Amino acid sequence: MDDPRYKAARKYVRGVKDFYTHLAVFVIINTFLFALDAVSGSGWWFYWVVLGWGIGLAIHAYVAFIDNRFFGSTWEERKIAELLGEKPKRHGRLAEDLDDSPADYDDSLPLPDADADTHQRRTSR
Repeated sequence: MDDPRYKAARKYVRGVKDFYTHLAVFVIINTFLFALDAVSGSGWWFYWVVLGWGIGLAIHAYVAFIDNRFFGSTWEERKIAELLGEKPKRHGRLAEDLDDSPADYDDSLPLPDADADTHQRRTSR
């Protein structure tokens, strides 16, 4: 499928799925390490693993959920269009250049990186 909205949605969903897989592995492995450390009595070393891996997990969460919403690939284009008083770009063209057909300008499915205020301004016009 060549629809950029579909590709963006698929990429977002894949990133979220990868994060949840990472989270599940983190919980399972660190539960095992905690039990191993408690049984062996060798001095609570597992928290260093949890701390280091937790930082990596937090970065993965940021990339999966927040990064595209604030400073993603289309953020600069949206801000430039906003400052110039233009409508946001769709499919590589300005919204004024589109012929308002549902195939070209459909707001029923917002992009994953579109913020709520922009979507509300577009739909209230």
